[in-house]
Amino acid sequence: MRKRVVKKKLGEILIDWNIINHEQFRQVEEMQRAEFNRMLSGEILVELKIAREEDVTRALIAQYNLPYISVDDYDISKEVLGLVPGEICERNMLMPLDRFNHTLVIAMSNPLDTQAIEEVRAISGCSVQTFIATASGIERNIKKYYAAGKNEAAVPA
Repeated sequence: MRKRVVKKKLGEILIDWNIINHEQFRQVEEMQRAEFNRMLSGEILVELKIAREEDVTRALIAQYNLPYISVDDYDISKEVLGLVPGEICERNMLMPLDRFNHTLVIAMSNPLDTQAIEEVRAISGCSVQTFIATASGIERNIKKYYAAGKNEAAVPA
């Protein structure tokens, strides 16, 4: 599990950066406790168009000292794609990118999701190195690489 570096909440970082204001942060926290309880605060901010996905991602990088990766910059091999079924990628918003020996490199919109990391580790038989990426980038690449079906990797056009 990653060690939290910054002790501020995501919303507090976004306030400091003048991305959102205190009232918006309070509203998101209330919504998260009520009807959006399954969504992370960053997801709510993006869904409601209060903050851009890129700003939320940058704040998470700062908050947790996470490494960022752009999944659009990768040409992913069929071998790597075959290690993680598409349905797992979709459900956990992650994308396998590369494999070095027995380490699988994955991009995740929530790289603190230890349950998803453990699931990938169990299915792939590899240790897992995580990077943060935008959800939209991961979604684009899931569609691009897993278009043939939920469990089969497709050859991109």
